[in-house]
Amino acid sequence: MAKAGGSDATQVEFLKLLVQGNGSDLSLFRAFFDAHAAPMALIDPESGAVVGANRAAHAFYGLSEEQARGLSVWDISSTPLEELRKTLRRLMTDSGGRVEALHNTVAGGSRCVEILASPVQLKGRGLLLCVIHDVTESRRAEADKQRALRRTMIDSVRDAIALKDAESVYLAVNRSFLEMVGRPEADILGRDDSALFPPHQAEVMKLDDGRVLLTGESMTRDARLDTPHGAIWTCTVRSPARDDQGRVIGIVMAVRDITRRKQAEEALRKSEEEFRAIADYGHDWESWLSPKGALLWVNPAVERHTGFSVLECLAMPDYPQFLVDPEDREELAEELRRAREERTSAGDRVFRVRRKDGRRRYMAASWQPIESVSGQYAGLRLSIHDFTERRQADLLREDIERIVRHDIKGPLSSLLMTPTVLRQEGPVNDRQEIILKEMERSAQRLLTMIERSLDLYKMEAGVYQLAPETLDLAALACEALEDARLAARPSCRWTLLVDGLPDDGRVFNVRGEERLLRTLLDNLARNAFEASPEGAAVVASLSRRAGSAVLEIANQGEIPKEIRERLFEKYATAGKRHGTGLGTYSARLVAQAHGGTIEADSSKPGRTTIRVTLPDQPEPTASA
Repeated sequence: MAKAGGSDATQVEFLKLLVQGNGSDLSLFRAFFDAHAAPMALIDPESGAVVGANRAAHAFYGLSEEQARGLSVWDISSTPLEELRKTLRRLMTDSGGRVEALHNTVAGGSRCVEILASPVQLKGRGLLLCVIHDVTESRRAEADKQRALRRTMIDSVRDAIALKDAESVYLAVNRSFLEMVGRPEADILGRDDSALFPPHQAEVMKLDDGRVLLTGESMTRDARLDTPHGAIWTCTVRSPARDDQGRVIGIVMAVRDITRRKQAEEALRKSEEEFRAIADYGHDWESWLSPKGALLWVNPAVERHTGFSVLECLAMPDYPQFLVDPEDREELAEELRRAREERTSAGDRVFRVRRKDGRRRYMAASWQPIESVSGQYAGLRLSIHDFTERRQADLLREDIERIVRHDIKGPLSSLLMTPTVLRQEGPVNDRQEIILKEMERSAQRLLTMIERSLDLYKMEAGVYQLAPETLDLAALACEALEDARLAARPSCRWTLLVDGLPDDGRVFNVRGEERLLRTLLDNLARNAFEASPEGAAVVASLSRRAGSAVLEIANQGEIPKEIRERLFEKYATAGKRHGTGLGTYSARLVAQAHGGTIEADSSKPGRTTIRVTLPDQPEPTASA
C-alpha cells in the first residue's frame, strides 16, 4: 500500500485539472483515476454514497466492483454518523483537507486510514475526491512506542502505581509496586488484594476501592501494610479511572512509602513529650517569644515565680512587661525589643518582678534567638530564675565589706601607731623591739589589704580615680615572682623575658599606679605557682605590640573546666582549699582601671597563659 506523502496533493490537483480542462470528456480522468496505485474514491458529501472507486480501493477494502456499487461511506467508517456528516460538509466548505478514520475491510478487519479529500465538480455535481492511505502499522508502531514511553515513565516513578478494574482486579502495575509487594508481575495481574495482603488489610482496601467506584471521587489513606520486607507505613491515593464517556471503569492507585515520615513524626512526638516533661516541670521560668514579641509558650513555673497562671500570661497583651516592676519595665522592654530585632543573646540581666500578691522579687533573665527546624528565625527563648536570695546575700556582703573597709580602718590606724608611742614612752629591750616590729608589719599588711579592698570597691562602683605614674614593670614583676615562689612553691623557678630576651636589668616603663599593679602581679604570680607542679618553671614575658604593653605569665597546669568561662568573675574558684575567688577578679578590675584587658589562654594542652594588655601611654611632658 502506498504511503501518504507530499505528492498526494499534487496528484489530486492534477486530477482536478483533468476534470476542469476536458469539460464533458472525462476519459483521461477515468484512466488516471483507475490506474492510480493508491486507493481513491469519489464521495457524495450529502448522501455519503461512494460514486466511484478505483481498482486499488476495491483491493484494499476486499470488494468487487459489483459489491462496491451502492456502497456508502457510512458502511465502511467506524466514525459516528453525525460526526461523519459534519466532517464531509467541512471538507467541502474548507476546500478539502486531511482526516484520519477507522475503516472496515472485508479481509483485514478494521484499518486506520488517512484520507486526503478535495472537492471536485463532475458534470455539475459536487463530490469529494479522496485518496486513501493505510497508516495502521505506523499508528500501531507509534502506539507501541507511546506505551513503552508511558511504561518507562511509570516505572521510573518512586511511588508504587497500579490500575484496577471495577472488580478491584489488578490490570497493570509499575516496577515500584512489584518491589513493594515482593512478587513478580504474573502473580499480581488478574488477582485482587486478597491474594496479596493479609485478610484484614485486604478488606480495608476493598472497602476503599468500593467507595471510589461508588462516589467517583479520589480518597487518601495512611495505613500500615505488611510486605515480605516487613511492615511499612503507606500513604495511598485512589482515583477513579474513566472511559471516553466519563464513566468510572476502574481505579488508579498510587502508594507512597511514608515509613520514615512516620518514624520522624513519632520521634518528634516523643521529643515534644520529653520537652514538655523537662520544660513544664523545670524550676526555672521559661518562655518563647515570637519575632514580634508575642508570647507563644510559657511553662507552669511562671505561677510559682509570679503567682500568675499560664492562661493568665497567655492573655496578657504586653507579656512579660506586665509582670515587671514599673521601675525596671521600660528598660527591660527595650532590651528585649532590641534582642528580637538584632537576634542577640544576653545573660543574667537582673530585674524585679511584682508578684500577683504584691511582693517584689529579684529575677535574673537570659535570652537567646531560636530557629525552627527549617532554619528560620522563630523568636527568643527567655529563661528566668529567682535571684532574690542571692541578691540579698550580695547586699549583705556589700554591707559587711563597707563595715570592714570604713569602721575597722580607724582602729587599725591607731594600732599601727602603738609601737611608736611605746618606744617614745620608755626604752624597750631587744625582745620587745622584735614584737613591736612584727606588730607594725602585721598592722601595715592588714591596712594595705583594707586599702586594696577599698580600691576594688571603688573600681566595682566605677568611681575610682586612677593616679598613674611611670613605673618599671620589669622590676615589679621580678619582686612579685620571687615573693610568690617563696610563699607558694619554693621548689619552682621562674624566668622573665623582656622583648623576647632574658631579663638583664633593662627597664620596661609603663604608666600606672604602683599599688594596683603590685596587686595584679601578686595575684597572678601566686596563682601561677600554686597551679604548677613541684620543680616546674613559671615563665613571664613583657613586650610591646601595636601601642600596647603586654604582660604574659605562663605555667604548667590547666584551668579547671568548670570555671574556665568565668575565671575572672567574682568568687570564681575551684580546687583551692582556702581560695576566695577574688584574685583573678581583682586582677581584671585593675587591668580595666588602667584601660587594659586580661584574658586566659588554655589552647596548649597542659599549660595556661594569662595575658594582660595595658595601654602604652607616653610620659606626660612638663608644661612651660
